[in-house]
Amino acid sequence: MPPKTPEESIPYASWKNRYIIIQSMFYLAQGVAMGALFYIPSLLRNRGLNDFESIIIQSVIGLPWILKIIFGIMSDNVSIGNYGRRKPYIILAGFVGIIGFATLPIHPVFGPLMVASGFLASIGTSMSDGVLDALAVDVTPPEKRGTMQGTAWGSRAIGLGISSLFVGIFSALNDWFIAFAIPGSVFGLACFMVILIKEPISPDLTGISRNLLKSVFKKKKIQICTLFQIVAGAGISISLIIQTYLESGLGYDLDIVGFVLFIFLTGMFFGSMFFGYLGDKLSSEITLPTSTLMNIALIIVVLFINTSDILFVSVFFFLFGISSGAYQTSQLRISMDYSPSILGGTMFNFYNSMANVGQLVIGSVLIAYVGEVIFQGNLQFGWQVASVFLFLSILISMKLIRNYQVEGSTEPATEMPEE
Repeated sequence: MPPKTPEESIPYASWKNRYIIIQSMFYLAQGVAMGALFYIPSLLRNRGLNDFESIIIQSVIGLPWILKIIFGIMSDNVSIGNYGRRKPYIILAGFVGIIGFATLPIHPVFGPLMVASGFLASIGTSMSDGVLDALAVDVTPPEKRGTMQGTAWGSRAIGLGISSLFVGIFSALNDWFIAFAIPGSVFGLACFMVILIKEPISPDLTGISRNLLKSVFKKKKIQICTLFQIVAGAGISISLIIQTYLESGLGYDLDIVGFVLFIFLTGMFFGSMFFGYLGDKLSSEITLPTSTLMNIALIIVVLFINTSDILFVSVFFFLFGISSGAYQTSQLRISMDYSPSILGGTMFNFYNSMANVGQLVIGSVLIAYVGEVIFQGNLQFGWQVASVFLFLSILISMKLIRNYQVEGSTEPATEMPEE
C-alpha cells in the first residue's frame, strides 16, 4: 500500500459537502427500485399465491439484505486493482440489479426461477446499499452524519414515493415488466454516480484479523447496539406489509395503493430530513425516544381510524411516514457512530443485517401471522406487535445514548464512542 499523503493522514480529509447531494441522488434512484420491490406481494398474488404466502416469499427474496455484512467484509478486505475497495462493488451491484428487476416479472407462474430473479434484484440493491453506506462511514465527519443519513433516507423516501405511484399505475394495467424493469434500470445507472466520490485510502488493507473482530465485539456497547438493531428492525417491519394492508386488508385498487404509499413516503422524506438535522444539532438522546413514541402512538391509532375515508387514511399515513423516517434516521445515526472506520463497512453492514433480521425474519412474519392467521385478515391488529418491539428498543437504546458524546472530527478514525 502506498504511503499516505499529509492530506490523506487527516481524518475525513476527502470530505466534500457535495457528497451529500451525490448520496441523495443515489438513494433517490435506489428508492425508485425499492418502490417496485414493495409490489412483490402483488406480483406474487397475481401469480397465484395468497396473502400470507406472498409475505413469506417476500421475506425470502429479501434475505440478501440480511447478508449485507458479507458485502461489508468484502469491501473492507478486498480492493479490486487500483479502482478501490468500494466503488467496483457498487457498479457491479448495478448490473446485477438490472438483471434481477428485468427478469422478475417475466415468469408467468410462481416458481424457483422467479425467486432467483427476486434474489438478484435484492442482491443488487443490498450490495450497493451496504457498500455505499461503508463509503459514507469512510468519508463523513461525525458532525455531518445526521445530515447525511437524513438526506439519504429522505431521498430514498421520495424515490419510493415516485415509484409507488408509477408501479401502482402500471401494475393496475397488468404491465408488470414496465413496472419493474424501468425502476431497475434507473437504479443500475445511478450506481455509476459513485465515481464522483473520492474514496480515501484504507487505514489497513491487509485484512480483518480475528483478534480485531474479537476486540470489537467484546465491547459491551457494541453488543447492546447489536441487540438494539434487531429489536428496532422488528419495530419498523410494518413498512414491508403496508402495501398488503392497503390492497388486501382495506381492498384498495392498486392505483389508490400507490397514491397512499406516495403520501406515506412523502411524510418519511420530511421526517428523515428534519430529524437528521435535529440529530446533528441536538442529540440521539432526544431524537430517538421522541420518534419512537411517535411511532407507538400512531400504531395504536391505526386500530381506530376510519378506513373508508381515503382522505383520513392519507393524513394518517403522512403522519406515520414522518414518524417512520424520523425513527429510521435516528437508528442509522447510532449505527454510524458505533462503526469504527477501520471496520466501517463490516460493522455498519453488520448492524444493518441485524436490523434486517428483525425486519424480515421476526417482525414482518409475526405481524403477518397475528394479522392474517390469528385475527383472520385484520392486519391492524398485527401492527401492535411492532409497538411492543419499539417499546423494547427505547429501553435498550438508553444504554447507548445516555450521556453519549459523538467523537469529534479531529479524533482518530479508528476510535469508537467510549464505553
